Amino acid sequence: MASHSLDTLLLDIAANFKNRSAFGVDVEEAVQWALLQSPRWGQTIARIHRWETWAKATHHPLPQDLGIDLMVELYDGSLIAVQSKGYDAHRAGTSPEKKTVDVATVMKLVGLHPTLPAGTQLLVVTTGRGFGRNAAAFNTASRTKVIVMDRQQMRDTGTFPVTLSELIEAVRAEKLRRRDAIIPAA
Repeated sequence: MASHSLDTLLLDIAANFKNRSAFGVDVEEAVQWALLQSPRWGQTIARIHRWETWAKATHHPLPQDLGIDLMVELYDGSLIAVQSKGYDAHRAGTSPEKKTVDVATVMKLVGLHPTLPAGTQLLVVTTGRGFGRNAAAFNTASRTKVIVMDRQQMRDTGTFPVTLSELIEAVRAEKLRRRDAIIPAA
């Protein structure tokens, strides 16, 4: 796997997606890689599940994707609900690096929080700049805080695979390695 930047990978994803939902799923792969490599969370992540898989396995009352894309299970048993926000570099308009997470995204995530297990952290991972002004203000005023990992923080996690197919394989291999490393509780 050649080592390249997040920007190179996102350009490959954007150049090869077939529709909007496929683009979002592909960006979720990049988000998983960034989380697995993250200095903040990487060594604490036991498993990452797609929302639908986790919701079905836990019999969550809202099994469809309503704003949570991934559920991250940490080695200590705690959870992080993740909303991925990918901005396409090939679409007309503002550069993805200037896009910000809007207040509606943060409000939706906070609104879902009561349906999640107690103590679940909320995280938005974005290929944009982070929270917009209104989202930041709402988050500051809210009792339930949402953490943001922006494009620069994703870049700072290290190198990324060059292509989507390499990314999918790298994420799969890392998740299998972690799954095999989990020691069941006695």
